[in-house]
Parts: sequence; structure tokens; C-alpha cells
Amino acid sequence: MGARIGFVSSYDPATGMASVYYPSRSDTSAMIPVFSPFGATQELKKDDMVLVEHLEDGSAVILGGFAGENPSAAGIAVIGGSMIIRDTSGSVTVGQLIQAVKLMHQRGSG
Repeated sequence: MGARIGFVSSYDPATGMASVYYPSRSDTSAMIPVFSPFGATQELKKDDMVLVEHLEDGSAVILGGFAGENPSAAGIAVIGGSMIIRDTSGSVTVGQLIQAVKLMHQRGSG
């Protein structure tokens, strides 16, 4: 049991599950659930490298993929205590969003 690195063999976005090929074992897993932190769906593609945690009870969960040389243009990160949301248009912290909403409410109620 423990963590293993493998490669996505197949991915089903409808169920949020993927099968993983482990080159060191020449074996492909059954469908494994993909971890969805805070309900955020991780979209995987065939041959994406992933980290899989295998548990003592025989179950497993895909914790996520690796950014590698071509990181996604969109994502969420926590850096220095700030949550940052980014996409192709830029990035913003959750704190900045909260301040903008507060400012809009102040202007609307004045």
C-alpha cells in the first residue's frame, strides 16, 4: 500500500474515475475515483502522469496529476496564505474578490 505514480489509461468525466497504467508493474488498474478537493473536478487525459494513493483496505484514490512542462492555464493555488484563482485572462486572490464585492455593496447602498 502507499503512493504510486502511474499514467492515465482511460478517464470517464461522467463518473470522475480513471484507470491507471503502472509501467513498473506492467499492470492497469480498474477504475479509481479522482480526488475532487472542494468539489473542484480534476480533468485528466490519457497518458497524464498521476499520483495514486493505495489504501490498506484495497481501495485507491487518484490524488492528482503533475503540471509538467505544460501546466494548465486555469487553476487554484494557495500561496503565502492567499487563495489565488487563475485562468487565461489573469489571476485574482479570493481577498481581492471579497474586497470588490464589499465595495460594490457600499456604492450600491450609499
